[in-house]
Amino acid sequence: MAKNRHHIWWPKKDYQSGIEKRFRELPCNVVWIDQYSHNLLHQYTKPPTKPSHHDMCEAINRHRQGVCSCNT
Repeated sequence: MAKNRHHIWWPKKDYQSGIEKRFRELPCNVVWIDQYSHNLLHQYTKPPTKPSHHDMCEAINRHRQGVCSCNT
């Protein structure tokens, strides 16, 4: 079955500024799942609450420093 990218922070329309887009695209904020599961996830779950600007900046900085979940 084909895999595709699921962004942990969704929907995309809520992440439009440069910082928001960078945060959403961090490798630690993207997982690969099959299309069927991806469709079910979006159909039956609510999007997560959008983090504050400060929290997004902190996540980007931790990623740059190599101390985010991508590196654990």
